[in-house]
Amino acid sequence: MTLANARSVAALPGWHHVFDAVPTPTFLKNQKHELIAVSDTFCELVGSSRDHILGYQDFELQSGECLFDSTAEQTTLKSGVACAYERELSDEDIQSPAGSRWLRIHLARSVAPTGENCLIGSIEDLTELNQANLSLEVAERQSQLAFAFDPLTGLMNRSQIEASINDCIDVSRQNDTSFALLLINLNGFKAINSISGHQAGDHLLRVCATRIRQVVRGQTAVARFGSDEYVVLLSSSDPVEAGRVAERINEMIGMPIELGGSRREISSSVGITMYPRDGKNCGELLSKADQAMHAGKRTKPSGYVQFFEPSIGREVERKLLLARDLVYALDQNQIELYFQPIVVHENGSDRVVGYESLARWKRGAHEWVSPEEFIPLLEQNGLIVEAGEKILRLACEFIAAHASDDVYVSVNVSGQQILDDGFLDMIDRVTKSTGVSHHRLALELTETLAMNDRSAGNQLLEKLIERGIRLLIDDFGTGYSNLSRLRQLPFSTLKIDRSLIRDVPHNRSDCAIVRTLVSMAKELEMGLVVEGIEEPIQRDYLIELGVNTFQGYLFGKPKPY
Repeated sequence: MTLANARSVAALPGWHHVFDAVPTPTFLKNQKHELIAVSDTFCELVGSSRDHILGYQDFELQSGECLFDSTAEQTTLKSGVACAYERELSDEDIQSPAGSRWLRIHLARSVAPTGENCLIGSIEDLTELNQANLSLEVAERQSQLAFAFDPLTGLMNRSQIEASINDCIDVSRQNDTSFALLLINLNGFKAINSISGHQAGDHLLRVCATRIRQVVRGQTAVARFGSDEYVVLLSSSDPVEAGRVAERINEMIGMPIELGGSRREISSSVGITMYPRDGKNCGELLSKADQAMHAGKRTKPSGYVQFFEPSIGREVERKLLLARDLVYALDQNQIELYFQPIVVHENGSDRVVGYESLARWKRGAHEWVSPEEFIPLLEQNGLIVEAGEKILRLACEFIAAHASDDVYVSVNVSGQQILDDGFLDMIDRVTKSTGVSHHRLALELTETLAMNDRSAGNQLLEKLIERGIRLLIDDFGTGYSNLSRLRQLPFSTLKIDRSLIRDVPHNRSDCAIVRTLVSMAKELEMGLVVEGIEEPIQRDYLIELGVNTFQGYLFGKPKPY
C-alpha cells in the first residue's frame, strides 16, 4: 500500500463501523478509485480481510475479470448521476462457499469528511433471484413442451399442429408453393374403447401413432388432433404423392394388432386438402379435410382416401340448412311416425305381434328427409332428447289407439338419450300420461351402444326391465358382439340387420354369417327378429334355420296409422 493510500484510509477512521450497520455489502472509494472504507459484509462477499482490501482500486481476480467498472466510476464521479451494472463472478473469482455469484453494483457520488468528492457503492447479490428465475425458465420450457405435445402418443397436440400449419401457410404464400394436409380417423375406435377398455384403446392410439411416423419417417409434422384423429402435414405440393402417403398410412394402420389378448384388424379413413386450392387459412383446411374424411366414410369402403371436392362443401351446406330447419320442424311437430309390422310365421300364416316405429320428416311440400340423414343431425345439435320424447309420445299414442290388439311397439333410442339423466323419468311420464302399459313398449338400441360397458347405462337397462319394458339389440351382426358380454346384458331379442339378408340364400358368405348369428341367439336363449325380408325365398330359408319372426316389405311397408 502506498503512503497516499495509507493517509486516505487513516483520514476516515471509524467509517467501517457505520458501514457495518448496513446489511448490504458497502464500500467507499476516493477520486483515485481507491477503496477507503468497506463493510464487514463486503469482506465476507469477496472472502478477504479489511486490511487486504483497503487502498486497492480492484482485485486481482483469477479469471482476469474485475469486480469494479472504472468507466462507470469515472462517469459517476464527474456527472454525479447514479448508475448500476452487473457482474457474474465464478467461484474462482470470489472465494466464497456460495460458489458463482450474480452481483449488481450500485454507484453514487458523495462527499467525504475530507471535503473531496468520493464514490459510495453497494453490492446487491442476485444469485438466488437469478437461480429462481432460471428454475422458472426451465419450468416454463417444460410446460411449453408439455403444452406442445400429446402425453399419450408423443406427437404434436392440436395447438402445436395448428401453429405449424399457419407457419406453412406463411412460407407457402411467400414462395408461391403448395402443401397437403391429411386428417386420419380410426374407424370403430369408440366401440373398441368401450368393449376392450381404455387401456386397450390407449395402446391402439400409441401403435397407430408409431405406424404413421414410420410412414412419414420424421420428414413432416404429425399430431394427434382428437381422441381418434391424427393430422399429417406434408410439404409435398403433388396431390398424387399426398394420396400415396395416405394410402400407405391406411395400409400400416390396417395391419393386425394385439388388443385385449386377441389379434384385431382396424381401418382408417383419410381426408386430404391442398393449400391454397382448398383453403386459405388453417381453419378452412382442417374443416374441409374433416368433411372429405366423413364423405369418404359414407361413400367408400374402409381404408380409402378422399380428397376434398366442391360437392362435399355443398353437402355440408345442406346439412347446415337441415339443422336449422330441424328446430322449426320439432317446434311444429313435423316429425311423423310410420309403423312397420313385425310378424310371427306359424302354421303357414303370418300374425302381427308388434310394430317398429320409424321417424319420418317431410320438409316443405315435397321433400322427405330420411332418418339416416336427420337423426345424426338431431344428435349433433343436441336436439335428440327433445325429439326422442316427442317420438316416444307418438308411439305410445299409437299403442293407446290399438288397445284391443295385444301388440307391442318398438322405439329406436340413441346413446345420448340413454345417458341423459332424465331418460327414465321421461319414460314414466309419457307412459303414464298416455295410459300405456310398459309391457307393450320396446326400446331398440344399436349393437354398439348395447355393448357399451358403462355401469350407469347397465343400471338403467335393469330398471327398464324391472318395469316390464322389452329391450332389443338392433342391427345385430354389424358390430363387435361376443357371447360372454351378451350374456351379461338384459336384452330379450336380437334383430339381424337387413344388410346381412339382402343376398340370402344366394350368397354363401352371407348365409354362413346368418347361420352363425341364429346359432348365437339360440345359445343365448334370446328371441330373434330378422329385418329386411322382401322375398319369400328369404323367409323360407330362415324358417329352415328355425327362425319364425320377421320384418320387411314382404309383410308390409312402413305407413302412418
